[in-house]
Amino acid sequence: MFFVIFLSGFLLWGNAMAAEYYVRADAAGSNNGSDWTNAYTALPATLDRGDSGSTYYIADGNYEGYVFDTTNAANDGTKVITIKKATVAAHGTETGWSDTYGDGQAIFQQPDDFSDTNRIFVFKIGVSYITIDGVVGSGSDPATYGFKFLQHPSYGDAENVSPYQSGFNLVEVGGVGWRTRTITNIKLLHLATIGSGDIPCVDGTPYTCRSEGFSVYFATTQGGSFDDVEIGYVYAHGFKENISVMGGSTASVHHGYFADNTSSATAHGQNMNLNTLDEVDIYDNIFKDSETFCIAVHDTYPGQTDHTRIYNNIFTGSDAGMTRCIAAMSGTTDVIWSMQLHNNTFIDIDGIPLIVQTVTDVDAHKSYVYNNLFYNCTNLGLTNSGLSPGAIVHDYNAYIYSTGYTAATHNQVDDDGADPFVDLANSDYAIDITADTANDAHVINTGLTLTSPYDIDYIGTERPAGAGFDIGAYEYVGASDVVAPASPSGLTVQ
Repeated sequence: MFFVIFLSGFLLWGNAMAAEYYVRADAAGSNNGSDWTNAYTALPATLDRGDSGSTYYIADGNYEGYVFDTTNAANDGTKVITIKKATVAAHGTETGWSDTYGDGQAIFQQPDDFSDTNRIFVFKIGVSYITIDGVVGSGSDPATYGFKFLQHPSYGDAENVSPYQSGFNLVEVGGVGWRTRTITNIKLLHLATIGSGDIPCVDGTPYTCRSEGFSVYFATTQGGSFDDVEIGYVYAHGFKENISVMGGSTASVHHGYFADNTSSATAHGQNMNLNTLDEVDIYDNIFKDSETFCIAVHDTYPGQTDHTRIYNNIFTGSDAGMTRCIAAMSGTTDVIWSMQLHNNTFIDIDGIPLIVQTVTDVDAHKSYVYNNLFYNCTNLGLTNSGLSPGAIVHDYNAYIYSTGYTAATHNQVDDDGADPFVDLANSDYAIDITADTANDAHVINTGLTLTSPYDIDYIGTERPAGAGFDIGAYEYVGASDVVAPASPSGLTVQ
């Protein structure tokens, strides 16, 4: 008994030593971060990791960008620095607090200073054990997120100097100058990034106005890498690459909303870019109106993207020129290995769902495509376009009002035009068996039974809810699916 009491007391003491600081843009006290009256007006020049980590609560307001480097946030064991949005429900101390500090957004944007060499990003992270958490927000409305990141409004303008036109990553981990570092334990949660969309580059070629909302960028052949990176409940709109993950292992991208990436002849775009990775999970995301690629896979240094699991995502809409949705780049060899593409829903996609190009050892590195639902899609062949036959194993997919698919033993096909969704017009892609029973019969209980992590659907329902796995991102559970699903991610497509 004494040992249990002593241990409990020790744990409580350890938790009590976690440091808390407060940031409020218009604070007028002593500005030492000790409470809401005396809050810092911006993140301080040096960040404290405390005895067991630290939390910096951020009030509503407008703030400049920040660089997390070894000089101001030095790595120290496993102590986490958390940058956290203060909310009415959770904001640390009550001293000086007003609920008006936590009912809106904290907005980060670089200042009007063209001499600032860090102006090509807003947050740049080059050390381990950093959490950036906006606490609230998900889905298609960037106003709901606790933290919002904006490009400088002059991006691409004539008075903007050339280096700032050729690249801008709003939230960057690693990246130029830091891609040879090794970093672990990074979490980016509840963040909205807004790009400038299609804009001209006015300062001549070869500037391409290339930009990324979220960029995780390391060079494995130069000794750089990451592991244990989580990006969840995020929003990115209007970048060349809305999200890019490169050079590491053990990462997840989930519950994201990625829409309307841009593309050009000098810098093709993709909603998501993958490059030289191992053991990455991409699930419960929406990829909307992708240009050139939904997800592109490169081998910059070079290297494989191995054991990537892509499941429970919704891919909807594609530009007229897109020929493939998820693909290794043309002419590449041994880029995609052992990808798992399961239980996704594709709507209005014109292009090959997956192409892996050339794989030198097909038996060791086959990719698998099961239980995916295609509605009103075209050019859906899964033959790998004549390169490395047999490198993609596919079956148990449903093709509803779709064309160009590749035959398989257990494919489900219906061409009558009726959709199986609760409310297609309003982007509710849960299955509604009352809409067209004959059509839905091609989706419900017709999938291949898969093991974890594929046994949980887009809204958290355990598979199978009936006699077998349903095809697509949603598992049908009965009458409750006939209303808009109460998704924990709150994701809708607009």
